[in-house]
Amino acid sequence: MKVRFALLVFLLAWCGQLRAQHVFRSLEEVWAYAEQHNVQVVTTGAQRQVAAGAVRQAYGNLLPSISLNGAFTDNVTIQPTLVPAELFGGEPGVYVEEKFGKRYNYTAGLNAQLDLINPSNWYTVRGARYNEVISESQWKISKQEVYQLSAQVYFTYHLMHEAEALAQESLAASNETLKHTAHLFALGQVSEVTLNLATIQVKAAALTLHVARSNGQTALNQLKQLLELPLDDSLNLPADTVARQNIEDLSLEPSSAMAVKLAYAQMATARNTVQSSRSAFSPVLSAVYAFNAQVTGNDFMTFGNTNSLPQQYWGLRLSIPIMAHHTRSYQLDRSKIDFESKQRQYESILSNTAIDDVNLVNDFTQAYTALAGAKEILELYHLNDSHAAHRLDAGQISVDERLEVYQDYITYRNQYLQYLSDYFIRYAQVQVRLKTF
Repeated sequence: MKVRFALLVFLLAWCGQLRAQHVFRSLEEVWAYAEQHNVQVVTTGAQRQVAAGAVRQAYGNLLPSISLNGAFTDNVTIQPTLVPAELFGGEPGVYVEEKFGKRYNYTAGLNAQLDLINPSNWYTVRGARYNEVISESQWKISKQEVYQLSAQVYFTYHLMHEAEALAQESLAASNETLKHTAHLFALGQVSEVTLNLATIQVKAAALTLHVARSNGQTALNQLKQLLELPLDDSLNLPADTVARQNIEDLSLEPSSAMAVKLAYAQMATARNTVQSSRSAFSPVLSAVYAFNAQVTGNDFMTFGNTNSLPQQYWGLRLSIPIMAHHTRSYQLDRSKIDFESKQRQYESILSNTAIDDVNLVNDFTQAYTALAGAKEILELYHLNDSHAAHRLDAGQISVDERLEVYQDYITYRNQYLQYLSDYFIRYAQVQVRLKTF
């Protein structure tokens, strides 16, 4: 019994470890997963499929319309008609009642129509295709937004990972300084003020470490939200894969920006609406065909003694719009105003994107240069801190000097993390901007 219970406990513990584990070794892997699972991206992708279906529906307007119809009539009571009796060999001036017609009537018909000249249908097709492009652009912009958010969270986690590593190193160094200071304080060689300063540095390092870990976990949870992962799933982002590199010959083409493409598609749609509104004044030429047949009889569903009355015709139908309460003129004026507005928006977005691209390149180059310089300065500060620790152990400097060197290192370490944060932000923006959606 005990063996079974132990085995059950082991199986439960083992199953508890079977949580899904996700390892993303690069930002591109995060993006690929987000594209397949993020609800916002998936939803806009479905809307894109709806827009594609609307294009097929618009092309359907170019096909002929064909309809079949049928009817059945049971003349339960046929109204009698007075007719001259002399028609049937009777006396002149005498009228008799007669019933004309059959009790059961069966009718069937086929109607077909094809628009030979109808510009409105073609503009409808073009408008549907532009709407498909707009839906495609909105889907890509949705991906771009998710990419940007996931990149920010991804680099925030790695920034906190860097901060955590530096905080652990600082905590170890400050603890050693505190031990040395406490020993000197016990010998009466340093004041309580110096001991308190050493203690403060230890507590500050411990607090920095706690905040870095907490912020790192928050970033992981936010990334799980974007990737639609359960909270209990394991998420691993190896830190050694984070790029800290320059991008040589960085060049951005404003017309490739998704916002510009969307604005152009919206402008083209508005232009097509103007042309479609004008087509409302054009005549429509259609070819029509109809076939109708009527079968009558006095016996239900018995066609041995019935009369058949077929009819068919074909022709051309021309419709020329003349006046419709100025509705079409109003729609044309409104579409012109909308097109002019969309055109100005497109030109503005294109111009602003060109400026934004130049600023983005400059900001990224500055951030990379600043980070490279800050890294070298941080290493010098760290070297000074290590020398100061050794000299303190050798009794060559005072505790106050050691604490001062350590404080200078901590101050610049925080500045270095700010440079690293700026670089991550610019690097993420550049990667998203360069991404081909």
